[in-house]
Amino acid sequence: MTTMSMPGRKKTFRFLDLPPEIRCHVYNYLALKAQCAITLRRHPTGSNIFGQAYAIVSRECKPGLNAAIIFVNRLIYTETMPFLYSVNSFTATDPAVMTSFVLHIGCSIEHLTQIGVAYTSILEFKADFRTMINVLAGAKKLKVLEISQMIYDPGVAWSPLLTCAADVLQELMPLLKALDRDRPKETGGTRLASQLLSVRITPPPEDGYWERLYADVGDLEGELKTLMENTVVS
Repeated sequence: MTTMSMPGRKKTFRFLDLPPEIRCHVYNYLALKAQCAITLRRHPTGSNIFGQAYAIVSRECKPGLNAAIIFVNRLIYTETMPFLYSVNSFTATDPAVMTSFVLHIGCSIEHLTQIGVAYTSILEFKADFRTMINVLAGAKKLKVLEISQMIYDPGVAWSPLLTCAADVLQELMPLLKALDRDRPKETGGTRLASQLLSVRITPPPEDGYWERLYADVGDLEGELKTLMENTVVS
C-alpha cells in the first residue's frame, strides 16, 4: 500500500504498523472471501510420506483459497491461523487422516469449527474413529461434526458399524465431555449434548444397492438429534 507524500515521491505504508485489531479485520475479510471446503487425503502408496495427510482445496471455493499472506512472516502466520481454521471446513477421507491432520496443526486445533469424516477404508475404522475422537478433545470451538453413514464392520458381512443413534452418541461422548469441560458455563449448570455439538450424518448414495444394505438403519441423523436433545452431558 502506498500514499503520495509529495509530487513524484511515494511513501511506503507498513501493514504491521496497523494495530492488531485492524489487522484482524483484514484477515477475517480475506478468510471469509475465500471460504473453502478442504479435503484431507492420504499420500498415495509409493510416496516417501505414504499415509500422511495432505490437503486438497475444493473447486467450489469462492473465489479460491489465497493463503499467500500467511507466509509473509512468523507474526502474520500466527495472527492468521485462527481465521484460516475457523471459517473453512475440513473433511478427511478416514479417521486416521483426520487424526494425522489434527496432530500436525498442534495448538491450532482450538480454532477448528467444522470438520467431517468420509469413508474409504474398512481397516481398523472403529479403533481409528475412537482415536480421532480423543485427539479432538482440544477442539474447544468445534460446532459441526459430519460423519459418513457408509461405515462398515468387516467382521460381520459388511454390515453398518454404527447402526443406531445410541452407538453414535456413545462413540462421541468423550468429545462431548471435553467440550462441556472446556466451555464456560454457569456454576452447577448442566448442558445437553445438542447444545455442545451439531452432528450431521451423510446418508449412503441412492443407487439401489446401498439403499438395500442400509434398509434397517433408518433416519440415523434424525434419531441422533432427538437423542442428543434429551441427553445431559456430565
